[in-house]
Amino acid sequence: MHNCVFNLGLGVTEKTLDLSQVAPATYDAATAVGDVLIKGIALYCSVAGGGDLTSVSIQTNSTTPLILLTAAEGAVANLLAQSHPNAACNLFIGPWTLRSGQKIQYSLIAAGAAHTGTLKLVINYRPISVGASL
Repeated sequence: MHNCVFNLGLGVTEKTLDLSQVAPATYDAATAVGDVLIKGIALYCSVAGGGDLTSVSIQTNSTTPLILLTAAEGAVANLLAQSHPNAACNLFIGPWTLRSGQKIQYSLIAAGAAHTGTLKLVINYRPISVGASL
């Protein structure tokens, strides 16, 4: 049977991850409003991580988190301006579901309070439930 809800089209959203916030801490990047199927994710380092930033990681907040960027991959040495960090999400992990209310989050680690940088997180998704979005 054909499921017309699944054919509502693709959504694309870009989220800016501010690396200058208080660390260590975890911040929300995107929250599913309704169930969504994540088709792909791209990371772009627009401004290199600087100051006392040690690393950033990106993961879901589900019971068993899906790791999109490990702290080792997100080490400041790998956050070069105008580059695409080599991340776990670049490997084939297949489409995955983010259920309503679940989040994609990023965690910052820094040695002090003076750090900078921004990452762009582009998420390609398909709504599963009617009106779902990120």
